[in-house]
Amino acid sequence: MKKIVTLLFIALAFNMQAQSCLNDGAVFSLQEQIDSFPIKYPGCITILGDVLITGNDITNLDGLAGVETIEGNFTISTGNLSQLSGLNDLAVIGGDFTLSKNSSLGNLNALSGLLIVTGSLVVENNTKLVTLLGFDDLNFVGGDINIASNPRLRDVGSFNNLDILDGTFRLAKNDSIVVINAFSKVALLGRDFIISQNARLETISGFGNLDTIRGNFQIANNNQLLNFSGFGPLKFVGSGMMISNNNELFLWMAWIPSIQLQVFWILVIILYSLTSTPWES
Repeated sequence: MKKIVTLLFIALAFNMQAQSCLNDGAVFSLQEQIDSFPIKYPGCITILGDVLITGNDITNLDGLAGVETIEGNFTISTGNLSQLSGLNDLAVIGGDFTLSKNSSLGNLNALSGLLIVTGSLVVENNTKLVTLLGFDDLNFVGGDINIASNPRLRDVGSFNNLDILDGTFRLAKNDSIVVINAFSKVALLGRDFIISQNARLETISGFGNLDTIRGNFQIANNNQLLNFSGFGPLKFVGSGMMISNNNELFLWMAWIPSIQLQVFWILVIILYSLTSTPWES
């Protein structure tokens, strides 16, 4: 953790000394605003305030090429932006990063250089988004990760450089995900773990290094879930556990006795199956 925090401060300190602009942030709603950015702010690699990219006019972000740090919140919510080329150099976001209600966005490949999100990472209501590949080098998220209501999302990517998540992990209402095989390095979750209402989810095989969840553990209402083979080293859950309404789930629960539950909280296991009794293996 100290290594990650040190990396964050070094990155921010370095970029503050470099060329910066837009102390009060910016709202980009027209393509001409994106196109004129390198002309108005030549050499700017650090945007000091919040950035909002919104509307139906914007079709590319090429004018933002070279920007390495956004020190505030960064939100993208557009109608005709199909990919994020122009953000290839972005490495640090000092606040929340929100990708929401992008009706044409299909992939996040241009975010492959992103290393640090100090706030929360939110990916929700993106109707054509099929993959989260692009977050593979991300190594620190200071808030929550919320991946929700992306109806065509099939691939959550790997997130295999992320080892600590200080907030909640939530993956919900993504109707096309079948397999989750990701987050192999995450050892500590600062708040809750929630996987719920993913209509086609069959297998959870990631989270192989997850040792501690300080909040609740919930896997619920995934009607096609057949098994999960991750969570092998999980030893501590700070609050309750609920595994419920996963109608196809045959679950071997041998790992439950090894998990410590915080005193005064209750372990709740509610298993439903169409073809077996709850504890049948």
